Amino acid sequence: IKMYQNHQKISSWVEETYMSMYREASCYARLGSLAVALDKYVAAFHFRPSRLESLLAAVILCRNKQLNRLGWQILKMVPEKIQKTPDILFVEPKAYSYGFLWEKSILAFYVNEKSEGVRACSALEESEDLPSSCRGRLLSNKQFYVGAAK
Repeated sequence: IKMYQNHQKISSWVEETYMSMYREASCYARLGSLAVALDKYVAAFHFRPSRLESLLAAVILCRNKQLNRLGWQILKMVPEKIQKTPDILFVEPKAYSYGFLWEKSILAFYVNEKSEGVRACSALEESEDLPSSCRGRLLSNKQFYVGAAK
């Protein structure tokens, strides 16, 4: 963590600084310091708004810790139309393709935003970005919404 913090102070390339902030947040998450990790993930996004990996990591962390309402609120920080980042350093394509829709398709159920969940599932079904290995899980997830509508 100290090395990432030091690198943030000396780096002159914004992509390196962002990655140091993002990796520092990930370290705190692995250590179980949830509040610090979330703060650092959001700070990384605010530092470099064209990079979305840190917000996706924050949403996933919230979902994994069953902080569904907080994860949903973080999802609202994501731009409606996701643009590919112009950056080249350690870009995680999932954050710019299906990642947020995937999280929305899950979290919507737990925060009682079922219509949003159905829309997210439908968008994912039509998406060419969603890996084929995720399609079975998507159909399974969609069944929760069908069952909840009855």
